[in-house]
Amino acid sequence: WPQALAGGRAVLYTGSPTADNFDDACLVVQTLDGAAPRVLKCGGSFWTYVNSGHVLFAHAGTVFAAPFDLDQLAFTGEGVPVLEGVRSAIVSGVAQFTVSQDGLLAYISGEGTGSSATPIEVVDRQGKTTRLSGTPVNWGNLSFSPEGDRLAMDVSSPTGRTIWIHDLARDAPQPVTFGILDSVPIWTPNGLRITFTSVTRGAAGLFWVDASGGTPERLTESERQQIPGSWSPDGLSLAYTEIRNDAGDVMILPME
Repeated sequence: WPQALAGGRAVLYTGSPTADNFDDACLVVQTLDGAAPRVLKCGGSFWTYVNSGHVLFAHAGTVFAAPFDLDQLAFTGEGVPVLEGVRSAIVSGVAQFTVSQDGLLAYISGEGTGSSATPIEVVDRQGKTTRLSGTPVNWGNLSFSPEGDRLAMDVSSPTGRTIWIHDLARDAPQPVTFGILDSVPIWTPNGLRITFTSVTRGAAGLFWVDASGGTPERLTESERQQIPGSWSPDGLSLAYTEIRNDAGDVMILPME
């Protein structure tokens, strides 16, 4: 959540040491003079400077305000709670509030970070809405099977992130992987397998697993994070993104 400050000499952003838990993330400042980024304060997410001279941030569904010196790029006091019950998400770090230039704060009320399940609702072509039951907390990256009868997602928990499938006909969810950090499920064109990115025993890469469960099979191994994008219609090539420190590359994995 980068924010360019007035004067154009620095950018504030939220930084976290983990990829899927931003509740205790940090405020980082990056000046545009080539200096290294500096961590200013930790313990929240969605850090936002406002014209009153404060930085707002969210933690567990509460918005805090801390006085901030724009010239020194430093805090001049501790944060105090100013608003409770603001909807937020632990996985992405977003908090649903914004502040106008004259100081008016707008927000979406709701539960705090990860404190309750967020429902999934499926809408058919006639406009009928069906709420899925038993949906796990903190889901993300929804992906319909080619037949449209199953919904894959990644689910975060205190022990990690795994891939789940929700059978729409039976309205039943179940996990299909049990890794430490499995995410971004992508169905193969025939609907038999799910491709995903994972960090297993320190090595990142792409995997796939039978949609009915089983042991995942490694497709690639890399020191860089690789995120699946889409399959060619014939199932012979997988497009994915490989993340580098300063950028990313679009890659093709020939399955033959």
